[in-house]
Amino acid sequence: LKKRTETASDHIDLLRVSTALQPCDILFTDKARKSDLKDLRFDIKYGTKVLSGTNEDIEFFEKFLLNLIEANGSCN
Repeated sequence: LKKRTETASDHIDLLRVSTALQPCDILFTDKARKSDLKDLRFDIKYGTKVLSGTNEDIEFFEKFLLNLIEANGSCN
């Protein structure tokens, strides 16, 4: 995508992402891969929220989980 050299571990990451992107509602990955997926608009195409380990993304995920709990009743 950005003329970077791809390593064997990058190739494995790409295989994992390509397998998970379509069926997942949320996908956690590293910042660089998140940026690539958003630049390619794959998050929009597949309707997947792509997150990384940033504070903003963790807060979003916490709110997402709380909304799920509220919508489905308590954890107990």
